[in-house]
Amino acid sequence: MLDNNVLTYLADNLHNPDIKLMKATMLCLAEIAKHSLDFAEKVMSTRVLCKTILYTSHCDNSVKRSATVLLRELSKHSADLSRKIVQHGALAGLISIIANTSGLVRLPAVMTLG
Repeated sequence: MLDNNVLTYLADNLHNPDIKLMKATMLCLAEIAKHSLDFAEKVMSTRVLCKTILYTSHCDNSVKRSATVLLRELSKHSADLSRKIVQHGALAGLISIIANTSGLVRLPAVMTLG
């Protein structure tokens, strides 16, 4: 059972300027979202999508990678969730990551688009 208060708490941590906390929070949300469509929808309902898309253009590569991992885990469950991610403007950030980075930073972006 997933407690909605946990998701709200995690979503609030995305506003913290600490890079390690942002990275850990996005990876935690990704771990929650990967288990089922229901969990992914609950993560999306916390309104973390806009902030996550913003972090795809962050100056730190670990934050970029964490943001793309979260987007990958949200997009893999259904076409509807993928459509919402694209409609919020994630496509430009993902393509930018693929074009301007290499290695482990690029891989989740490629998988999200795939």
